[in-house]
Amino acid sequence: MDLNIRACVTDLETSRLHLRRFQSGDEDALFREYCGDAESSKYLQREVHSNIDQTKKMLDAWCNIRWSDKSPGFAWVISYRETNMAIGIFLICFEGGTCEIHFGIGRRFWGKGLMTEAAGAGLLFLEQSGCFERIWTACDIENIGAHRVLAKLGLQQEALLEKWFVLPSFGDKARDCFRFSRVYS
Repeated sequence: MDLNIRACVTDLETSRLHLRRFQSGDEDALFREYCGDAESSKYLQREVHSNIDQTKKMLDAWCNIRWSDKSPGFAWVISYRETNMAIGIFLICFEGGTCEIHFGIGRRFWGKGLMTEAAGAGLLFLEQSGCFERIWTACDIENIGAHRVLAKLGLQQEALLEKWFVLPSFGDKARDCFRFSRVYS
C-alpha cells in the first residue's frame, strides 16, 4: 500500500474542537491539564511530566517535527476552537497498512464527549486518507473511559493481550490490555 499520509496531514475541526500542530504556549496548558496531572496520565506508557520543559519537548517532537519528517507517526494537539486552549493529544503511529492510535485529554474535560469528538475527527481523516487497512489501539483493561470512547467510534474489542505494556503509574510489572481495532476493505 502506498503510504502517502504525509502529503495530506492537515488541521481538523469539529463543532467544538480544533486538532492542529503544536503552537507556542500549548506546553503550559497541556502540562497543567494533562501531561503533568497524575490522574490524566494514569494509563499512559510514560511517567507523569514533572516540568513544562518535558511537555514542550514531547509536543515539539510529536506535534511539530514529526508533521514533516519521515518518522512513522505524528500527533495533533486537541484544542478548543473558541479559545484555542490545548486540552489533549491524538497520536498516530503507522507501519505499512496499519495505524496505531493513542489519545487523551485532561480530566477536567472528561465526560463531555470531547474525546469522542476529537478521536472521531482523527479516525475520519485516517479513513478518508485511504492509506490504512487497519486502525488499532491497545488499552489497559481497567481504562473503562477509553473503552467507551473506542466502542462509540466503532472499534471492536478483539483480544486480551496479556502482560502487554508497562504503565509507570502502576509500577514496573507489565499489564494486560484489550486490543481494539477497525478494519477497512
